[in-house]
Amino acid sequence: MDIIYSSQSVLRTFYSLVLSSNFPPFSPISIMPPRKTGRSRKQSSYNIFMKTEIAKVKVGNPTLSHKDAFKMAASNWKNSPANPINAKTAKVQ
Repeated sequence: MDIIYSSQSVLRTFYSLVLSSNFPPFSPISIMPPRKTGRSRKQSSYNIFMKTEIAKVKVGNPTLSHKDAFKMAASNWKNSPANPINAKTAKVQ
C-alpha cells in the first residue's frame, strides 16, 4: 500500500527538522556574487555625439517628437566629422 503525503505535512516535517537542527539559517543573498559598482564604461563617440546633437535638433524644432529628433540626429551622424568612419576617409583623401 502506497503512503500519500500531503505537501503541508512534508513541509511541516522539513521545517521542524531544519529548525530543530543546528543548521545556519538559509540566506539566498549569501549565494549571489557581489554586485559590481563604481565602474562605468567610457562613452563611445556616437553616444557623445547623439547626446549633444539631439539637444541641438530639439532647440531647432521644439515641437518635434523624440523619435523624429533621434532620426534626424542619426542621419547627421553619417556626415559628421566626429564619426570615426568619416575621419578615416578624410585622412585617405
